[in-house]
Amino acid sequence: YYHSLFHMIFQMSGLTLRSEEWVAGGRMDTVIEEPDTFTIIEFKYGASADDAIAQIKKRKYSKKFERGNKSIQALGIAVECESKSIKEWKLEKIA
Repeated sequence: YYHSLFHMIFQMSGLTLRSEEWVAGGRMDTVIEEPDTFTIIEFKYGASADDAIAQIKKRKYSKKFERGNKSIQALGIAVECESKSIKEWKLEKIA
């Protein structure tokens, strides 16, 4: 649910984004491309924002974007199971 909602909000904001993009290590939930930055977003249901960031790093999602001079950041968003609300989020520069 949140993945779709965020995709719609970002798309309507005029951002350039891709969802469910495949890379060698798996499938990224969402990637936002800005003129100077790539933001890789991972949603976790029933886990932490740190777990989402760890998955981005472990599966090397950023490798695809390590060209040129754009910075790369990871955004982990954790959704709580019971309330189905966003529990926490974390943004971390990874390259």
